[in-house]
Amino acid sequence: MKKAFTLIELLVVIAIIAILAAILFPVFAQAKAAAKATVAISQMKQLGTAMVMYSTDADDVNSPPYPLNDNAHTWRTSLDPYVKSGQMSTDPVNPAAKFLDVASDPLQAAAGGYTLDPTVTKHTRSYSRLNQFFLVNQWGNPGIPNSIYAQPASQGLVIEGKDAYPDYCTCESWDGNGGTGPSYQTPFTHSEPNGVSKGLNYIIGGGKWGDKATVSVFGDTHTKRQTWADACQLKDPNAYTTFGYRRADLGPDTGPGDQNWIDSVCTNLAAGAVNGSYTQVSIPKELQ
Repeated sequence: MKKAFTLIELLVVIAIIAILAAILFPVFAQAKAAAKATVAISQMKQLGTAMVMYSTDADDVNSPPYPLNDNAHTWRTSLDPYVKSGQMSTDPVNPAAKFLDVASDPLQAAAGGYTLDPTVTKHTRSYSRLNQFFLVNQWGNPGIPNSIYAQPASQGLVIEGKDAYPDYCTCESWDGNGGTGPSYQTPFTHSEPNGVSKGLNYIIGGGKWGDKATVSVFGDTHTKRQTWADACQLKDPNAYTTFGYRRADLGPDTGPGDQNWIDSVCTNLAAGAVNGSYTQVSIPKELQ
């Protein structure tokens, strides 16, 4: 006669299974997160390649953030002929990816008083074109000739972001509302129609690694993960930041190409607090 399991033996087996599950489930979750991050890196690499293809057809000039100087057309819509799938600009991890950007969202268009272009691909929020007007000493929305980049392998083109406007400058405030409030506010309401938050925290970052790092695409199209401190080159002010400038080159407020305030975010990161007139907020400790 076959002996049945005793209650003690059954409990021991259940306990072993529970212990194994507790060990393995986090490992599986980490593997899944790593796989999604790899997808994001691959997608951003392809966006970088598409930008090079665009510039080849545009006399070596990269697509400006808003090529037609309106909100209905962005750098991502300008890449549509080179990136056949709109899914390519939708990050698998970024919590903002479930929301449309300014060139695709009817609510944004209604609030901004402009008309969407029905012929362009719809894009979600995920990736932000670095607005580098200071490289050509020109306010507004310039395209940047590739020849302007002194070190394309160090100067970035695209980072991860959550804002409805798919461009970013480090001169912008860390304030969740995009202004000069006394404290960092999350979730941010900057650019949201009627100031209604979508529950998103930091404007930059893609929700990976606790928003302490970003995936960046560089001028030579190579793509990598880097912390904000690395992106800002806090240890070497003579090196080019991912955002396109050298911190050692910044001077007084004399024009769009020579202003300390374009380094606001990196200065705040270095100091851990704000001491300037452009941003008066503290950097969240978890991002330092």
